[in-house]
Amino acid sequence: MDANTQQIVVGFRTPEALAKGESVLRNYTAAQYTTESPAALDQVPQQRRPDSQSGLPYAAALGGLAGAMIGAFISVLTTQLPNLPTVEGSTTELFVLVPLGGAVLGAIASSLLSLLSGANPEEPDFAYYKLIMTPASGEEAQKVTEALLAENGRLLPEDQRLL
Repeated sequence: MDANTQQIVVGFRTPEALAKGESVLRNYTAAQYTTESPAALDQVPQQRRPDSQSGLPYAAALGGLAGAMIGAFISVLTTQLPNLPTVEGSTTELFVLVPLGGAVLGAIASSLLSLLSGANPEEPDFAYYKLIMTPASGEEAQKVTEALLAENGRLLPEDQRLL
């Protein structure tokens, strides 16, 4: 890549940090630079997380399995109760319906939890105060980049646009 066409784009979170970055840049180089302020973040629509429903079948299966195991455990404990004629006469139903009901309830509960965990909106991408400069050489680019990163700047891709 040609050093003359390479741009360094460093983002700062506050205008004060941008001003510190500009003063550091003036100390290290005489190259021209430009600054950009972020767009208003309240105009960005919030979206659901795109992968919020990708784990839904896995969550339903896991919840169903956990519910069935809990139901089977309850069935085994119930058969250990002394002198309970209702339990003694319906052990087949007890060992089939209770784990099945537990599986259904567990699958529904874990599916709802999985679905609702993705319902809160994504945090909007942080908009940075950007400092853009074109260094004259690779050495100058290295020095300037290190100095700006030391001032709590963040190196941004060249093609990143403001929100």
